Amino acid sequence: MVGADAVPADGGKHWTLCGAADRPCLGKHARPGADQLDATTLAGAKKPTAGVTLDYMPLCDIAFGLANGSSSCAASPGQHADEGLTILVATGSTDSSKLFTTAVTWIAGA
Repeated sequence: MVGADAVPADGGKHWTLCGAADRPCLGKHARPGADQLDATTLAGAKKPTAGVTLDYMPLCDIAFGLANGSSSCAASPGQHADEGLTILVATGSTDSSKLFTTAVTWIAGA
């Protein structure tokens, strides 16, 4: 899976992903700073656990492995997994838009 910037409705300054090792969140207590967001998957339906912090590079989605009782990210043909997403938003924004959109893309591999 791959994350993306949060784009304001007016097309102004994007909020960039933070939380990955090479892109720290710059706010207090390692939370997102100005023009940043931290998006993390929540794997599992009954007791969601923090999964993967989204990045711009493809990452292994552990929700599929957890659904099978393993730590793998491999999915079986036709398999589905319950998964949530938590997003911590910027402490401030240089854009005045009230609406921002982002995307998460899942990539099937062989």
